[in-house]
Amino acid sequence: MSGWSYVFLSLFVLSACTADTEKFVLGVSAEEPGPRIAAAAKQLLVDARFSVEVRSIANSADIITAVRDGDIDFGIIEEPAALIPDLTTVVPLYPSILHVLYKGEETANRFTDVIVGKRIYAGPPDGTASRFFAQLGDYFEIDAENYTVLNDPWVVSPDVYFVFGGLLDTYSRRRLRDYRLFSFGDAAQLGKGTLVEGIVLQFPNVKVFVLPEQIYGNLNLNTVLTIATRTVLVTAASTDAERVYNVASTLFENSQRLSTEYPLVTREMNENIQLSSFTLPVHAGARRYLDKDAPTMIERYADVIALGLTIALMLGSALVALYKFRKTRKKERIDDYYNQILELRHKLREVETEEHRRGIENQVKNIQEEVFLLLVDERVNANESLTIFLNLSNQVLSEAQDDRAAAR
Repeated sequence: MSGWSYVFLSLFVLSACTADTEKFVLGVSAEEPGPRIAAAAKQLLVDARFSVEVRSIANSADIITAVRDGDIDFGIIEEPAALIPDLTTVVPLYPSILHVLYKGEETANRFTDVIVGKRIYAGPPDGTASRFFAQLGDYFEIDAENYTVLNDPWVVSPDVYFVFGGLLDTYSRRRLRDYRLFSFGDAAQLGKGTLVEGIVLQFPNVKVFVLPEQIYGNLNLNTVLTIATRTVLVTAASTDAERVYNVASTLFENSQRLSTEYPLVTREMNENIQLSSFTLPVHAGARRYLDKDAPTMIERYADVIALGLTIALMLGSALVALYKFRKTRKKERIDDYYNQILELRHKLREVETEEHRRGIENQVKNIQEEVFLLLVDERVNANESLTIFLNLSNQVLSEAQDDRAAAR
């Protein structure tokens, strides 16, 4: 084979491989465990013949803008509190936990005491924590002038950290050893109207999250009640459904591998999750994957259909029985009149006077008229039985007339 042949063959193979590889950009903020999950997801998708570029973006707000503008294809964000036009959910990834850490040895029981007069770091401006902190300030009726929000926790040391993220790693725990975790209520009172349950009622995109006692050593000697919001993979509503289906299936079917990077992945990445529970609608491609094992309409309503068929069969049988019954009753009516005519014929042969013969004729005519009325009301059928009846009754009338003529 010539050198040019090798070149053309190589180009052909390369183009074929490229054609089979779907390329897209995945945006994620620098807040852990987002980057770790993004890196693990990228490897899974590469194994599934995707070409993935992971792009670091400042915060969820910027990721949302980048997805809607088409600068990136997919993004990892904390689930928003309200619908965002043209943005859809692909898969839930993991819970992002709110950590409220304050300086001091004494246990703070009220959120107001933790915030008022303090310097607060609530993550990047326009980030999920920053927006939620402002919402909680309104919820607790704390004026913004009563605290200071820091844009950078490194220049000035915060009195309070108000941040969403994954479980604190060892480095963070050491760095925050002078802080304590604030609890939104007593864990023993959970289910009895605790503060955190009131917050969840007001903000449907969050849920109660329990941090076990001493999970962070001295940072929380007791159980802590806080909240968490879902971190989700999102895309534009216009993204190709087949592509979204392939991404969703790859991630869902490898959730255990993702959980090796962050154990709380399996808390959210559940194929049995209620689709209506998401703030953002689920993309049609992801919905198709999640509905793959759902029963068909016939399977869902099999019992109802079976009951309907049974009732229909019973009703049909009843109608057939009623039809047969009415048909038999109609025949019995004709048979009864037929017997009356036979009896009158028998009497006609025994009478001797003109008066008796006329009386029998009138009875026969009356019976015929009654039968005709029943025929109009559909109480007898115009069938062979009726023909026989009419022939017999007319024959009796004819015999009566002949007998009268002969008597004269």
